[in-house]
Amino acid sequence: MVSDEKAFYTSPYWLSLDSELAGRKALKHRSISADNIFRLYGILKPASRLAGVRATLQKLLDKGDEEGIKEACTMMIAEEYIKDWESAVMS
Repeated sequence: MVSDEKAFYTSPYWLSLDSELAGRKALKHRSISADNIFRLYGILKPASRLAGVRATLQKLLDKGDEEGIKEACTMMIAEEYIKDWESAVMS
């Protein structure tokens, strides 16, 4: 399997938007159902939010900003995004 290092992979168990588009192109389909786009978008939205939280935490770790890390952990923003992502995956 060829991997696209710039693709946004939500999980190894769920299709990425890139793989969905590539599959449609390979099968010469001219469109993708709105249901498929809606399902994929529902997974990508919370996953991208989690990626933002991860990037923020990584910057704080790189700076050694203990107070910033404690504050970020106290806010627990990621918990809401994780619940949103789990809900999207299950649906």
